[in-house]
Amino acid sequence: MRMKKEKKKNKIYHFLQSKRNFIKIRAFLMVALLFSINTFAWFVFVTDGSTKIDADVISWDIAFLKDDVETEMIDIDITDLYPGMMTFEKEIMIMNRSDLDATFNCDIEKITVFGMDYENTDGNLMSSLQDQFPFKISFEYGESDIDKGGELTVKLVVKWDFENAQPYYKLNDLYEYQEGVTYYTLSNGEYTEEEVLGGSFNRLIKSGLYVESDDADTYWGERSVSYKEENPDDSVLHLQVKLVVSQRSS
Repeated sequence: MRMKKEKKKNKIYHFLQSKRNFIKIRAFLMVALLFSINTFAWFVFVTDGSTKIDADVISWDIAFLKDDVETEMIDIDITDLYPGMMTFEKEIMIMNRSDLDATFNCDIEKITVFGMDYENTDGNLMSSLQDQFPFKISFEYGESDIDKGGELTVKLVVKWDFENAQPYYKLNDLYEYQEGVTYYTLSNGEYTEEEVLGGSFNRLIKSGLYVESDDADTYWGERSVSYKEENPDDSVLHLQVKLVVSQRSS
């Protein structure tokens, strides 16, 4: 009889222990769930904006546990680039599913055009590109703040109009000397025609040479076509875009 009582007591003890362990596990899962809800979670994806692009849909799921800033790089390849091209647009959707307010910023970290790399070493890559190439790259979005539960749509735009408002373009190392083209120098805001010969071109280009908008369209348009013919599997323009999301200070 006593042995039966001991067995029954042990059975009850083991049952209570198993219940206790179950309650511990359940409590742990509940704490983990509550913690995940209160973390700074982000979801970023890219929607198709053009058939002339080589970019997968990207999902960005970030939880701010230690740092207040998170970054993400996305790569976009454009296969056609020419004067009068259809405007290229690519949308990036950022959704704030956390309980914290945030702010957003973006920039181009690196660009590869016609096989030449340009890195954003000084933070002025975008403005340099605007001065040197007749195609324009821009980001379009409203307020940079993203409230908790809110969302932000960022549009990457690349266009190359036939007639640009910009009258002159600065030459870079990609440009090769062209006979019959009128070159200019810039001094005190004034463009002055400069006599340039093949032998002096490389020296003068380092100090700053410019060409008119029509000549820039012609040269870079032909350069784009020839690069595509010689490198059919490569993109004419590759962009590495840096997305930055940070907690908004109160």
